[in-house]
Amino acid sequence: MSALLLVGGTAVAGATPANPATGVGVMLVADANDFAAQRDEYIRKAQDEFQEWQNRMSQWTDEAKANGGKISEETRQNLDKAWTDVEANWRKLQAAAPQTWDKARASFEEASERMKSAWEKIQPRG
Repeated sequence: MSALLLVGGTAVAGATPANPATGVGVMLVADANDFAAQRDEYIRKAQDEFQEWQNRMSQWTDEAKANGGKISEETRQNLDKAWTDVEANWRKLQAAAPQTWDKARASFEEASERMKSAWEKIQPRG
């Protein structure tokens, strides 16, 4: 059986009970600073990706207005939905607590892939 050490409501260590023969227990402590550093690095990269999509969508919207929009309504709706999902998952990623981080990251990555797929339907070259 193992125990869990909580610091500020976050699990940071797993402990195994003492070995009956030696009376010695083992405690493994996760480096919270390492997680924070990895999270910060990922957030910086994700922010760059998010800003790139934001810029592309803004430019595309301006061009579509100027050119009278030459894509189907269905394609436009798919692109708009993909962008809305990226925005929502970006906000969730930024606010994610350590215990929800993996799920938030996976959701953001999935939304980004759907955005890329929708974008390629209107801009096959990038």
